[in-house]
Amino acid sequence: MAHAFAFVLAATPQKKVYHDTPAPSALGVPKLRTRAATAVLPMQTLQSGQTLILGKGARLSIAMLGESPKPHRRVYLGPARLQVRSDHIAVLQGIKPQVSPLPDHAVELIAQWQEWQAWQQQHQSSEAHNKPKAAPALSLIEPKPGEVLLHRNPVLSWRGPLPREANLVVFDGQGKRFWSQTLEEPVVEFPHTVEFEWGQTYRIEVRKATGGRLFEGEFEIASEATAKDLLEERANYLATALPEWRLLYAMRLHLARAYGQALPLWSSLGLRSPAP
Repeated sequence: MAHAFAFVLAATPQKKVYHDTPAPSALGVPKLRTRAATAVLPMQTLQSGQTLILGKGARLSIAMLGESPKPHRRVYLGPARLQVRSDHIAVLQGIKPQVSPLPDHAVELIAQWQEWQAWQQQHQSSEAHNKPKAAPALSLIEPKPGEVLLHRNPVLSWRGPLPREANLVVFDGQGKRFWSQTLEEPVVEFPHTVEFEWGQTYRIEVRKATGGRLFEGEFEIASEATAKDLLEERANYLATALPEWRLLYAMRLHLARAYGQALPLWSSLGLRSPAP
């Protein structure tokens, strides 16, 4: 797929970096005198024709992904007024941007993220046409559905009413019963003597003591090599305090389905964690 060339890496503070676009009238025709400001947010792709306003003290970091010149990063400082054009960003007011190389791994990561965003939009669009499913009475909120853990110490957190007598059963990757206990609290921490294995997927069931299944799900523990690689990448991405590198590492973890590891990074950036 073709990727748009200008990908927002950081816009701080958010209230001082915004699109300056005409506000639509009741008939959908732009009003000439009334304008509406919409914040520029990380992970947005800028569109040709947009005008960007940076207030005093604002900072806007953009990944320029065109083939010529080679992909690079541009940092604009406010006060400034910019206009997005078909193949570049023109500085209408303000100082010229700071230009620096964009590592190949960052370019590849952004391309993967844009592909994931396109898939997510298609998936959400198809789900919107389907009849919504009723939310289960009991649901697992930690780990999230489909999450991959980078450690071997899972903690299970539940939302919903717990029956007075319910049993938690965990099965290993071979389908053998690995652990069972009475489920009395919404948070389950396993004893240190319980040894979960690297690279395994564990299935969870919550059963009524009187019979019947209340919940069925699973979580995955990454291979030891994958966990080590992802955690070691932290030093490379977070070598500086710049928000764009925290964003890229959060994106990297999210694509690896390490949602729990990514959550503090999204929070530190003032962003909501994307849907799995």
